This record gives sequence, structure tokens and C-alpha cells, in this order.
Amino acid sequence: MDLLKFSGKELIDIAVTIEEKGEQLYRRLAVKVEDIQVTELFFALAEEEKQHGVDFTKLGAGLAAPAIRESYSGEYGDYLRTLVDTHLLIKAETVDELLGRVNDVKQALELAIAFEKDSLLIFVELANMVKDSDKEVLYQLIAAEQQHIARLKRIIPKH
Repeated sequence: MDLLKFSGKELIDIAVTIEEKGEQLYRRLAVKVEDIQVTELFFALAEEEKQHGVDFTKLGAGLAAPAIRESYSGEYGDYLRTLVDTHLLIKAETVDELLGRVNDVKQALELAIAFEKDSLLIFVELANMVKDSDKEVLYQLIAAEQQHIARLKRIIPKH
């Protein structure tokens, strides 16, 4: 995939990859933590990420070129490339690399929130590339990611 130029299809492929890696991350975190409430949440989020990947694949047919004002040619592409290149799970060599940094439940929850925030930024940009009839589906996916962050954040004070 050429990360210097993004087509809508490439962004959908990236979104699907993010969701697949997110599912893996949540499943691995679920077995790593020793808190049943957090384990159950991670397994539930893994299932939701799996469904989101299916939903993003369906959106792939409805892409258009974004109508974005740029202060220089290629500015929007540079912005998207930065979002993707700095995404937690894309930047990491493997999920194992991220899991190696997790020593307790709080760190697991913080990692999950960072993953969701990074994903959300990319998904919001996809809204510029889908046709109007598909925006509602994308907004529902964005809302689901926002809910993931809220659910994770509510548990942190307990740990």
C-alpha cells in the first residue's frame, strides 16, 4: 500500500486492518489481565471490533474523492499519512510489542483508550470520503468507537 497517496479504498483497507488488529489486541489483553470485569469488557470490545471490520468493508463501495481545501498541494494527504503512520497499532511492529508494555490493568485500559483515540481520528477523516448515503453508517461506527473510549474510561478509576 502506497502511504504517500491515499485513495478511499486504501483508507478503508487501513480501517479494516485497524479493526482486525484491535480485535487481536482486545483478545490478548482479555487473557492478560486478572480482573473479570475488564476481561469481559475486552472480549466484548473484540467482538465489536470484528463487526466494525465487516461494516467498513461494506462501506468500501461508497467512496468519493474528498473536497478538502489545502494550503499546499498534497497537504491533506500529508495529514492522513501522519494519522496512519502514528497510529498505535500500525506503528507497532506487533501486538506483542504493545502487550510487553502492559504490567497491570490500568496500563491495559490506557493502551485500549490510546488505540481507540488513534482509530477515531482516522475514521472521522473517512467521513470526508464516503458518499452522503453512507455517512450515517460511518457516523454510527464513529459513535461506537466513542462509546468504547467512554466505557474504558469509566473503569480506570476503579484500578
